[in-house]
Amino acid sequence: MVRRFTDYNLLREMDQVKDQRIANLEKENELLKRENELKDRINALKDMIIEAKDKAFADMKDVADRALKLSEISKKSPLSEILEWVIRIALFALGVFAGKP
Repeated sequence: MVRRFTDYNLLREMDQVKDQRIANLEKENELLKRENELKDRINALKDMIIEAKDKAFADMKDVADRALKLSEISKKSPLSEILEWVIRIALFALGVFAGKP
């Protein structure tokens, strides 16, 4: 009788340990799902940043092209040549920085 009681207690204890393991695995599964959701959101934000940079680069190129055309149309002066070089340097710098991830 005493042996059955101790066996029963051991079985109950083993069931409790298994239940705790199951609960821990379920929590871990939920945490992994949440981690994946956050990673997806981060990737979406990165894509949005890349799109914004591409648009800004295209807009900046248009502005620079218009500025260069205006400088070519207007009469050449030392100031317009300096402005042209500043714009070219800005375009170069923008190209270098746009190439970085």
